[in-house]
Amino acid sequence: YEPSETLLSISNYIISQAGSGGTDSSQLGKYEEEIEAEKKKKEPRRNPYYEDIRSRLEKQFGTGVDVKKNKMVIYYNSDEDLNRILEKMSGLDQSLHE
Repeated sequence: YEPSETLLSISNYIISQAGSGGTDSSQLGKYEEEIEAEKKKKEPRRNPYYEDIRSRLEKQFGTGVDVKKNKMVIYYNSDEDLNRILEKMSGLDQSLHE
């Protein structure tokens, strides 16, 4: 189990507040909202063109795909899964020439 960045941050906040009488659930909720807002600020905006390509490739291959400028990653879980994706890719190549 790998704790999330948000969970670690909240844990550190609770520890830091322990000496000052602790925290209540509303304080924790506000702190969590602040953390999530900061994460959204840090996330780069996704290019709609790349998002469309990513979505279409995920449907075509039945697996996760990341598409960024100058880079595309297709995820697979096993050798059999990789071979299935490669077969679909070769079918794509043939359909382009028809």
